Amino acid sequence: SPPPSSATPTTAGCSSDGWCQSPEGPVQQCADDAGPPWADDLEIFGAWARYHDNTPATPILPADGECPGALKAACTAKGVKAAHLDGPIDCGGGGWVCR
Repeated sequence: SPPPSSATPTTAGCSSDGWCQSPEGPVQQCADDAGPPWADDLEIFGAWARYHDNTPATPILPADGECPGALKAACTAKGVKAAHLDGPIDCGGGGWVCR
């Protein structure tokens, strides 16, 4: 069953069965890297969860408490932590790195 509505921002991008591919885009891992790219995340972390949930990782926001411009849409959709660790960033068509 879907998560409660209060959890919806952090589950954006999850499949209907609760698999939260993190990050959503194609994996940038080499075939011989240790561990799976994320194919077993649903099994390991459970439904409606990402690999970084329940970890001490904490984004440091600017003094105004708002997400930076390149992450605003991701913060709104997924929550601050998932946006900072998974993106996507929006560099206005300028590639993966905003300058």
